[in-house]
Amino acid sequence: MRFCKKCKEGVEDEYMFCPRCGCLTSRSEDPGLGSKSVQYDDWDPPSPKTIYIRLYNISIRQLNYDIARGVIPIKLEQIERKLENKE
Repeated sequence: MRFCKKCKEGVEDEYMFCPRCGCLTSRSEDPGLGSKSVQYDDWDPPSPKTIYIRLYNISIRQLNYDIARGVIPIKLEQIERKLENKE
């Protein structure tokens, strides 16, 4: 038995998507258990690296390689300062 995360109703095992609403189904009854999305708030912001790679569409591997070579992007430092000053 699979469960719809939106409808919170059970569907047959062969359905990957809910036939009623089209939402992805999960094997667990708790709809939050299968969820891998992370919610951030003011107390727990994402890391500066995460913000930078999403803004400039580069891979984390490329950013880590640049930092290891000693090339730290100015924008990354600005993001770090902005997150530190937010209290």
